[in-house]
Amino acid sequence: IEEMKEGPASHPGLALKFEKARQNLLRQTKNFRLDSPYETASYISRMLVEDNVWHVDNYVSEMEGEYAERNPLTLEECASVAEECLLGRGKVEALCMGNINEKEALDVAAVIERHFLNGSPKSRPLSEEEYPRFRSHRLPTKAEAL
Repeated sequence: IEEMKEGPASHPGLALKFEKARQNLLRQTKNFRLDSPYETASYISRMLVEDNVWHVDNYVSEMEGEYAERNPLTLEECASVAEECLLGRGKVEALCMGNINEKEALDVAAVIERHFLNGSPKSRPLSEEEYPRFRSHRLPTKAEAL
C-alpha cells in the first residue's frame, strides 16, 4: 500500500499493472451483457430482492464516461481506500473449518486482531449500530399480488 501511495512516478511498473488490471476489470464488466440469459436473469432478479446494490452500468460509469474522464480513478486513490478498509473501523468474524481445531482457530483470530485491529492507530471496532445489515426483500406470492 505504501508503494501505491507514492504514485506512478516512483513505481512505473506498479502503475502499468494497475492500469492493465483496471482495463481488464472494465472489459469483464462490459462483457456482462454477453453472459448466458440464465446468468443475466439471475443477476437482475438478485438486484430486485437485495438492498443497496449497484447495477453493472454503475461500475462501468465509475471507470469510463464523463465523470471518469474529469476525475479518473488513480493508483493513489485505490491505495488510500484499501488502507482505510483494512486498517479503519472494522469488525472481524471468522469461520474456520477443515483441518483446524478450536485452539488453532483462536490463534488465527488473534493474529488478525493483532495485525488489523490492534496494530494500527486508526483501527477502532465498529459499534453495534454500524454493523452492516444484509437484507433481502420478500417477493409477494401469487395470492398476495392479486
